[in-house]
This record gives sequence, C-alpha cells and structure tokens, in this order.
Amino acid sequence: MKKTTILIIAVLFTAIFNYSFGTGVHDSLSKNTGEAFHIATLVINADVTIVLVNNDEAALEATGNKAFKKYIRLWKTGDTLVINANKDRNFLNGTIYVPASALRKIQVNSKARVRSLFALQIPNLDVTINGACDFSISNVGEVTLAGTENYSFEEDRLVTQLPASFRKKKE
Repeated sequence: MKKTTILIIAVLFTAIFNYSFGTGVHDSLSKNTGEAFHIATLVINADVTIVLVNNDEAALEATGNKAFKKYIRLWKTGDTLVINANKDRNFLNGTIYVPASALRKIQVNSKARVRSLFALQIPNLDVTINGACDFSISNVGEVTLAGTENYSFEEDRLVTQLPASFRKKKE
C-alpha cells in the first residue's frame, strides 16, 4: 500500500513539473496582435541584427539567447518602433524581424546590422546613418541614404532594371 501511494505521488509531481517546464520559456519574443502591425519609422539604438520582412502579415519578432531577451527593448509609439538595449553590449547574435511594408524612414544610431529577407517593395525609403552600422538591403524603389556630422558612409549601390513582366499589377 505504501509503495502504491508513493508511486501515485511521484507520478503526480512528475506531471506537474513536466507541465510547468513545458509552458514557461519560449524561444522568441513576438508581438502579434489581431490587427495589422504597421511601422513607418524605425529607430535602432542597439547593436543588433535587424531583418526587414516585406510581408503585410509578418509579425514583429525577436529571437536570441537569454541575455538578448533580457536587455533588448522594443518600444512602439504610434507608427514608430524604437529598438533599445539596457546594456551597452554587442547583441548581434540575436535577430529582430521587422515588418517593413509600411516603412518610410530608418535611423540607425548604433553598430547594428540591417538586412532584408527578400527584395523590399518600398517606393521611397529614407535612411539616416548615425552609427558604425552595416546596412545592406534590396529594395524595389528609391533608397535615400544620409549621414550625420559624426558619421559618414561608404555606399555601394547596384541598380538593376526589372523585367517588364514583373511590373504588371497583380490581380
């Protein structure tokens, strides 16, 4: 009788601990609301990797280790997203995926790496470089780069013409 009682209690504790460990920690931080998540201005104040995603249904998502999740802060006010770090560290091993279909301005104030997942389709994008960053995107539209008095930039631009079949409107 004692062995049966101890066995039942052990199974009960195992089930409780197994459930609590399985639901507590997630691999990524995401901000996905039921409505569309539009960002017109992106301000980057942290040494992170940013991947711009050209998808209306994309969610703002950050993936990285525990330190990344602990010290990186994403603040959205209106149509502006600000990415900050609570510590002055290199968090380039973490990645923040940003929906970019409504993006019009980017301001980089850090050593961030900014990339695009695929070719973006932003008609006019204004980028201000105010940090020692690595900015490399592909865009179907005009990209205007500007430095500040503290930072200049070296630009390598490749412009290609789209095939006529690509310019047709989707039905």
